[in-house]
Amino acid sequence: MYIREKITADDTLIIKLLRFISKIINYKLIKINSVCS
Repeated sequence: MYIREKITADDTLIIKLLRFISKIINYKLIKINSVCS
């Protein structure tokens, strides 16, 4: 519970980056799948 209170601006930035990266990966995977099928 102590760790949750230590969320900083850096952590939220990292989370946003990870979400952005995962969106790009998902988009590329969908493109690859549509090309293969």
